[in-house]
Amino acid sequence: MRAGASRVKITPPAGVDLCGFGFREGPSTGVHDDLWCAALVLDDGSTKVAIIALDLLELDYEVDAACREAVSRETGLEPDSVLLNCSHTHSGPSTCILDALGAKDEEYVRRLPGLVAEAVAKAVDGLVPATARYGEAPLGIGVDRRQLAADGSVQFGKNRKGVRDDRMRVVEIRCDGRTGAILFHHACHGTVLGGDNLLISGDWAGAAARAVGEIYPRATPLFLQGCGGQINPDQDAGTFEEVERIGKLAAEAVERALADTREFDAAPLGFDLVRLALPVQDPPDAAAAEADVREAEAELSKAVQNDKHAYTLRTLRTLIERRSERLAWARGERRCEGVPFVVQGLRMGELGIMGLSGEVFYEFGQAIVERSPFPWTLALGYSNGCACYVPTRKAIEQGGYETDQSFCWYGVPPISPEAGAEIVEAAVGLLQNLKRAHGES
Repeated sequence: MRAGASRVKITPPAGVDLCGFGFREGPSTGVHDDLWCAALVLDDGSTKVAIIALDLLELDYEVDAACREAVSRETGLEPDSVLLNCSHTHSGPSTCILDALGAKDEEYVRRLPGLVAEAVAKAVDGLVPATARYGEAPLGIGVDRRQLAADGSVQFGKNRKGVRDDRMRVVEIRCDGRTGAILFHHACHGTVLGGDNLLISGDWAGAAARAVGEIYPRATPLFLQGCGGQINPDQDAGTFEEVERIGKLAAEAVERALADTREFDAAPLGFDLVRLALPVQDPPDAAAAEADVREAEAELSKAVQNDKHAYTLRTLRTLIERRSERLAWARGERRCEGVPFVVQGLRMGELGIMGLSGEVFYEFGQAIVERSPFPWTLALGYSNGCACYVPTRKAIEQGGYETDQSFCWYGVPPISPEAGAEIVEAAVGLLQNLKRAHGES
């Protein structure tokens, strides 16, 4: 086994839109901390794979494809052997389809694939003999944000009885006897900073990577975001002090995990990728859909009268467009096929890595881990593009932002309650195939 790792700065210029929150009042005004693309390349002599960690909200499929093509062109790696995972910071530039929550800067999007390819090429150039170790440590920085209100509705809050990720999982790559790269994996939204923040930042995951880098200055840190669709940071202040506090807690968990690791055989390597079409729900009632359009039009009219910020007006106009598309669907004037979704599996010997292209609820990631044929498995969301939220059947029945509102922003119809189970089956099947590919049951 050989490994190489590298980082390239991907900080956009101040003035680009930030993405992740609606109704932000203006573009970014400055840079609080830099954003990075970190790449790890592994080579077992017959197969190469690249794991890429990006300080971004998420990618759409067009940007994802451009990054893969640039990496393949620059390094010769097969596009399907490249996994791109986003930290899901809500204080980074728009690189996805959520245009109502932040418009893409075309020059930045044009430059990004070249920067990603540069990071991977540097990692390839630095390939040296390597070994791998795995460890875990307790960590509790997140909380289930789906809180049941007195009227039976689901609101954003702190559901202490809900799910949350309680572990930090770490893969240490040792090169020439020293720590060369540290993959650290946890599931929690990058939303310590709220929609009032206008400074570019990697949020808590960026702070964690900085802190890990300070503890291990010769290592390349790569944060891999998990399936945290309904998990937010457990905090209230929304300040940069909170960003640093939570980032430090995460880095301390990485340090504890590295103090108790177990070496494992990271060969053979393998990769596989499938593209699904997730089933969608039945069209909405036309009268209800029309009422939603009228409601959004009234909100826009009121905002114009009250001289609201231009960005607020832009968000409301986009909301009208999206609700009008939903109305056309309800009337049978628009066809809605399945929602595209990517499932990618990587194998590192005894370790499985599963990348899912959505804001996947935590339960589905856990189901994949529990059914995986590998001793350890990392289940990642926000990987290789991002299609939409993937809520559980129970969440769909309860309602709430992720199930009733988010699909409008993504511009896709709500997915069926069966979609999550289909993703899990596809993911487990890929992992099993990667295990069997080398004659193992």
